[in-house]
This record gives sequence, C-alpha cells and structure tokens, in this order.
Amino acid sequence: MFSVEYDRHNRFALAEYKFPSFGDTRQVQNIITMVTYKYGRPSSITGDINHGPVIARWKEGGGMEVKVWRGWPITTTYMDFENVAIVKAMRAEKLTGMHGSLPARMDTAPISENKEWEPPSPVEQVAQANNQTVPTWLVWGIIVFFLVPAVGMVIFGHFLARVTRIPPFVVAARVFFARLVQFFRRPGWFLKGRQGR
Repeated sequence: MFSVEYDRHNRFALAEYKFPSFGDTRQVQNIITMVTYKYGRPSSITGDINHGPVIARWKEGGGMEVKVWRGWPITTTYMDFENVAIVKAMRAEKLTGMHGSLPARMDTAPISENKEWEPPSPVEQVAQANNQTVPTWLVWGIIVFFLVPAVGMVIFGHFLARVTRIPPFVVAARVFFARLVQFFRRPGWFLKGRQGR
C-alpha cells in the first residue's frame, strides 16, 4: 500500500509504503536488506529484529531520510521517504493544535494516526525495558527441563522391555492391527470374548 503526504503549502513531506504482516518478525529484515541494496548500509538501526519495535534510517542529501520501521506486537512494516524538516514542522503544528495553543489547521495534511507505533526521532532510543528478548540460557533451560525427563522415560521404557516379557514394538503393532482387522470383519464375534469363541 502506497501513500503520499504534503504540507499545507503543497510541499512534499512523506511517501510511505506499507507492507501488511501478521506474526512475520523477519519481514522487516527482508525490507531492510532490499533498501540496503539501493542506499547502502543504514546510518542507524534501533531495536531488535526478532522482538519489539525496530527502525532503520538512511540519511540522504537535501534533508531527506529513508526509514524502514516496524511497531510491536503488529509486525506490519513501513518504508518511508521523508522530508525531515517538513515532517517535523507538520508534527509540531499538529501537536500545537491538539494542545490548544493555536487552533488546529483544518487544511493541513494530517499525519496518519492509524499506525500501530510512531517511530522515534533520531535522538530517541527504544527503551531497553520495552525491547528485551528472552535470554538464550533461559530458552535452553526450558528445553533441557522437558528433554531430560523425556529421554529418561525412553531409557526406562527400553530397560523395562529388556527385563520383562514385553514384546518388541513391531510384534505389538502387528497384534494390534490384526485384532483391529478382526474386529472390523466380525465385530459381533469379536465382542463375545473368549467364552463365546
């Protein structure tokens, strides 16, 4: 989805591509890679690709900036071509109108308000507390917590099969399927039990 915004003097402010997504955390990385082919490495990347909001910036000449960003938890990704000075002026004008210092200008092209997350300015940083990932040691701890008992059960089952008269799996499977076929062929005879046979 593509949209363009101008200020009230009809000057270019923002062109934006929207890439709708749900649950695709790698989408933002794919788009950053795509933009990197054209504009080179980004000037800055803030956030974590795998979890939380992300913003990558490319500083261009003439006060222009390219941004690829994603909010959270919605993984929809945006790619903006922004005239930084004009967009800042529009946002300041909008905030002034909202706080009542000056009347809101009705003829001003509004900044889109239906986005899940507003990207931070260059001097802002994503708060670390809002962007923490699950530590790797914790993930492995959970895996081991469930894996060790499972492996223990398999070993114990194998030990029981060796020291008791439990038939091998293949034999048990053959008997089971033979009984199942026997039931479907003659269910009445099968249900009578041993005494009826």
